[in-house]
Amino acid sequence: MEKNEHFMQTIKGLDLSLIPPCWRTMEQKILRTVYVNSRWPNTADANSSKLNVEECGWELNERLEPVWFKGDPTPLKVDDVLKYNENNVDNDELNELNYLNDVFSDSDNE
Repeated sequence: MEKNEHFMQTIKGLDLSLIPPCWRTMEQKILRTVYVNSRWPNTADANSSKLNVEECGWELNERLEPVWFKGDPTPLKVDDVLKYNENNVDNDELNELNYLNDVFSDSDNE
């Protein structure tokens, strides 16, 4: 059985609403929130926000539409996600992961 098939079998029945959004989606949501919140203090002004709407998680296509994420919507395979994560872990994240691994492996031995 191929890795992808095994992975797909293990996630059947999983409630996807319990999974937090990926960083790309969360980043756009945060940008939209910052934009909306920047407008509140100056709502009576004609230019209530100094921020550019298109740089804050919105697209202007005759009306404002949210940008849900930037980039490809889904990876080609599960392996692509794993390879991406391995290649994009910076030193701080790697140190933190190693620390957490040490902490939890020590607690398992007690």
